[in-house]
Amino acid sequence: MTNPRIFEDIKLADPCTNVLFPDDLSVIPSSESDSTTPNLIANNKNMEAWNLKCTKYNIPTVIVTDNIYTSDCNFVTSVEGMVFSQIWIKVIKEYFREYSYMAEQAGLIFSIGFDEDSLEIFFKGYSDRIEEFIYTCMNKLKSF
Repeated sequence: MTNPRIFEDIKLADPCTNVLFPDDLSVIPSSESDSTTPNLIANNKNMEAWNLKCTKYNIPTVIVTDNIYTSDCNFVTSVEGMVFSQIWIKVIKEYFREYSYMAEQAGLIFSIGFDEDSLEIFFKGYSDRIEEFIYTCMNKLKSF
């Protein structure tokens, strides 16, 4: 290699700050009332919420699954709807790619796909930042 090019006017910069890293990884102390089966903590016509404390590994994580039932654009009801759904999911995943990478570095996971009759949105991660993560993801979906 002869005469390599030298770029003197290029400045390196730090990457953007990842605000999704948890600040607090503390775990609520175990008690005798901790159950080994999930407890139903909310139930109405649109939602069920269950809670199960991890007593084996003591990791402050949360798993949230949201199923959205829709018949828009013949979603999963016709061949055209299935093709549209698959393309839409791929476009959404590409739209979220950079944010998902930051989230994965902080131990947060976002996934979207479709089931037989619904759109399934999945979140998993440390409880300290999961609320902010879900809120941001849902707003990104809403503005898409």
